[in-house]
Amino acid sequence: MDLSHKLTTFVILGLEPGEKYRIELGTKTGNVSTRQPIDDIILTCPLAPRGLRVSETTSTSCLVSWLLPESHHSCLRGFQIQIRTSDGRIFKDVAVTKTAKSFNVKGLQQCQDYDIAVTALCMA
Repeated sequence: MDLSHKLTTFVILGLEPGEKYRIELGTKTGNVSTRQPIDDIILTCPLAPRGLRVSETTSTSCLVSWLLPESHHSCLRGFQIQIRTSDGRIFKDVAVTKTAKSFNVKGLQQCQDYDIAVTALCMA
């Protein structure tokens, strides 16, 4: 794609989430292209897991479960689970495989609120 020499940014539309793409940037003088273009691999942000649910709650544990993202992510490697206390401190921060759909949280304190985030992890 030919772009103006005045551009400093460019937005590429239509990319799939959680996929890798090779981007190449070169120059052109007349009809002569550069011999050594700059290229890089980029990774688009994956979709978040859906249907986050907490069940089987006891005074010191719970089961966190989720559904896989709607779109196929060829670069999906797993999920990051981060559990924070109500004052923002990290209680647990773990990664699980891409086939996991749940995680058993143990060691919770009674009468304590927690925030749970599950994030898709993709790698190129």
